[in-house]
Amino acid sequence: MTGSVRKDTNSDPKCVVFFRVQTPLLWIAACVLWVSAVLTMTACSDDADGAGNINADEDIPNVVSDTGGGGETDTQDILNGDDTEEDVPVSAKPYWRVVDLGETTIWNDVKAYMDGNKPVYILTGTNGVVALYDGVSPRFLNIGPIDGNVESIQAGWAESEESLIVVGTGGVVRHWSPTEQKWKIASGLPQSGLGTFHCIMGSAANNVYAAGDGGQIWHWDGSDWTEVFTQGAGKITKPINDLWVSKDGIVFLGTAGEIVWGKDSQWQTVSVVKPINAIFGFASNDVFAVAGPGAGLDGAILHFTETGWTSQSANAAAALQGLNDVWGSSSTNVFTIGFKGTLIRYSSINGGDLAWDLVLKAEKEDYALAPQTGAPENQQFTPEVLTLRSFWGSGPEDMLIAVEGNAGTANLLHYRRHPL
Repeated sequence: MTGSVRKDTNSDPKCVVFFRVQTPLLWIAACVLWVSAVLTMTACSDDADGAGNINADEDIPNVVSDTGGGGETDTQDILNGDDTEEDVPVSAKPYWRVVDLGETTIWNDVKAYMDGNKPVYILTGTNGVVALYDGVSPRFLNIGPIDGNVESIQAGWAESEESLIVVGTGGVVRHWSPTEQKWKIASGLPQSGLGTFHCIMGSAANNVYAAGDGGQIWHWDGSDWTEVFTQGAGKITKPINDLWVSKDGIVFLGTAGEIVWGKDSQWQTVSVVKPINAIFGFASNDVFAVAGPGAGLDGAILHFTETGWTSQSANAAAALQGLNDVWGSSSTNVFTIGFKGTLIRYSSINGGDLAWDLVLKAEKEDYALAPQTGAPENQQFTPEVLTLRSFWGSGPEDMLIAVEGNAGTANLLHYRRHPL
């Protein structure tokens, strides 16, 4: 092939290349190479952060089809045993989806641990029901009758499946053994005389606390359970409704009349008007507590910092109904839930100061407690008739709420990027 190259200095500073090709075949080959180069450059500009990653300026598809040919499937299809070809709406943002695991139970508690980069939710409920839910399908690890009774499992915690512990009525504490695929009784706990355990939380597999009726508090060090006494803060006699443990080992406990926090022999207490239903934090000087029904908004939400506990008001009269749980993905993105579908968020509103504000049930709100417009019929629900009981997540785009509807019906609301 013979040819010449000329730089056009009167136009764009880029080099303009002209080929004089003597045969049609070589001319066609040159055109193919040029088209291929253009397509490669376009792909690089649209997916500069790696294949499959969506950028804000990239086009996002409106619809994805579930197929039976090895592709990923929709959660509801899997749960309903339906893996037919069906168009499922896709959004650039996550949205709430109703999940029914097919178990007749009231979910008392939801927490999560990370399996690699994927959250596994720990669900505990009445009738001895325990499930591990990875967002696709549940694994049921139900606990059978104990001394002739099927206990209600009130709460669970795990750093991984190997450290899974659940607690419940009748003083039940059980450790899961993945190798033996059964529940085991750990050493150190009395086998009788214990009241109901309402909560369990740890900072590591060898630093776990369980608490409940009569102010009982027990600590698991990875080998044995030992009883904990809140020295300096007095004996707790009221039921402990919830607890949270910071990474540096500070334990926060909530009861019907006080919040107690500390470790070892150093404990403090503060009196509260309303019963504390839930506690969650990000550090030992950044902890939130929410309370149940009572007169006025004062004390419905409390925040602990270096200066101590302060009461925070929520811009939502629905808080008067009572708040059941609190969880956040960061100290500037915190949620609390309650009766009548109440979902309140602590964040910077319109770029202003951090404040609590009712999450509106509207499409424009990122975390609105309603599915996105165009969601399948079976994804629709009416938040106002729901009691939101327990809340946990792994980040701002993956959260799970245990809900109770009319006549004691129970489901889950899962907030995540779709499709799975």
